Amino acid sequence: MKEEQPRVWVTGPGGLIGHHLVLAAARFAPQFHVIPLAHGDLDLTDFAAVGKKFRADRPRWVVH
Repeated sequence: MKEEQPRVWVTGPGGLIGHHLVLAAARFAPQFHVIPLAHGDLDLTDFAAVGKKFRADRPRWVVH
């Protein structure tokens, strides 16, 4: 990943829509660094963990 690439979180990449979004982004939006986040990667109900990861990744977009 190039440092200047904006990061995009996609939650639920194991579901139908999330899975297709991740695939489509790789093909049609290579200028973005897509980070698929499954429940095992980040528990969205854990506010502290989400805040920590958000500050670390600094995503431009979150697709939930």
